[in-house]
Amino acid sequence: MDEEFVYEEHGNKIKYIRLTIIIVLLIGLGLFLYKRYMFDAKEKVVYEVGDTYKEDVSAYVNNTILNKDKYKLIVDDHFKVEDGKVTKAGNYTFTVRYNGKDTKVAVEVKDTKAPEVTLQELTVGLDEDFEVDLFIATCNEYSKPCVASYKNPSDEDLYKKEGTHKVSIIVKDLYDNQVVKDTKLIVKKGYSLSDEMKKDLTPVRLSRDYGDWDKKTYVVSYVKALDPEEVTTNDRYRYLYEMAEDDLSNYLPAGYEGSIVDDGEIIYVYNKYNYIVGFLYRATLSDGRIVYLTNGE
Repeated sequence: MDEEFVYEEHGNKIKYIRLTIIIVLLIGLGLFLYKRYMFDAKEKVVYEVGDTYKEDVSAYVNNTILNKDKYKLIVDDHFKVEDGKVTKAGNYTFTVRYNGKDTKVAVEVKDTKAPEVTLQELTVGLDEDFEVDLFIATCNEYSKPCVASYKNPSDEDLYKKEGTHKVSIIVKDLYDNQVVKDTKLIVKKGYSLSDEMKKDLTPVRLSRDYGDWDKKTYVVSYVKALDPEEVTTNDRYRYLYEMAEDDLSNYLPAGYEGSIVDDGEIIYVYNKYNYIVGFLYRATLSDGRIVYLTNGE
């Protein structure tokens, strides 16, 4: 009789332990599911300038989203994105709306990377002063301007000495991220960099490049390159405004007669010295086609 009682008591303990384990597991599973699927906005999201923008609301919550229709992401008006890339450093506030309830998410955009720079050799006249920024051929950087300076202050006077000189150039972006590169300064008696900058009409870069320009269709072209600081006083620049008030269909190239211009964008064309060699007008037609206008020159 005693043995049966002991056995029954032992069996009840096992059942109790099993039940306890099941309850604990169920509670754990419930907490896991609650944490995984219950709305939980992130406190902070960090980008580096140049990162791909995450437009999906799931990037701003910790939980797994089952029904995206219940969510809405409201982006700070000052947050800047260009061609899918985050382009402006700063601190922003996004809002995640879930079932009508708004929760704020801090978004920090940092710029800690040095600009990607290529330098060019410069040839100047003896005793000809010039801007050190002219050494910059390209600067792939969102946080502009890219500003150049000599690593060795003594190099600032090299334009007074005829010959070929090696120089080290520091290039910084808006947030003082910097890179140092070497190039050459060639100083020649009787030469004029200023004249060369005006004579060079070779297009090197555009103020915005869509990759579809034929490199010959200008709406305004110059016989001498123009200093950007003088552009607003130039008659041919003012011509662009007069053209914009005209019927733009008059500036369509051959083969587009009768088309209607819906929208357009003025684009600057620069030579390697960042002087303006002309302007483009990239037009969007009513049928969706893209064409570069011309003034018939």
